[in-house]
Amino acid sequence: MSEKEGKIEVEILTGISDMMEGGQQVIPILADEEDEAGENTALPNVLPILTLRSSVLFPGSITPITVGRNKSIKLIREVEGASGILGAVLQKESDVEHPASDDMYRIGTAARVLKILEMPNGNLTVILHGLAKIEIK
Repeated sequence: MSEKEGKIEVEILTGISDMMEGGQQVIPILADEEDEAGENTALPNVLPILTLRSSVLFPGSITPITVGRNKSIKLIREVEGASGILGAVLQKESDVEHPASDDMYRIGTAARVLKILEMPNGNLTVILHGLAKIEIK
């Protein structure tokens, strides 16, 4: 994807619509060039951890995550009011409602909360920008 005179070329994305059945659309989202993949973000040594049930967040990616557990919603609210940065780690078994440290993988991604969307059912959709690979110690 390149930018010419304020227009984004998306010819490379034309084949995706054939792969995706239904009414879904691909919307390119670009991070600021200076902060792409978190290059200029100083990460703290200790991060609050958001456990993910079924999706993996990678450094450099921008991903929507559905948050429904009360403690996860509380964590998102606290992070939003503070640094805006958290650790996102996949839990090993998606049916575990209250995961402990043994229930999650040791490798995850530091992420910045970009946007929080309130859903009618009480859940949140949180747009996360993956910054860097992290390891839980």
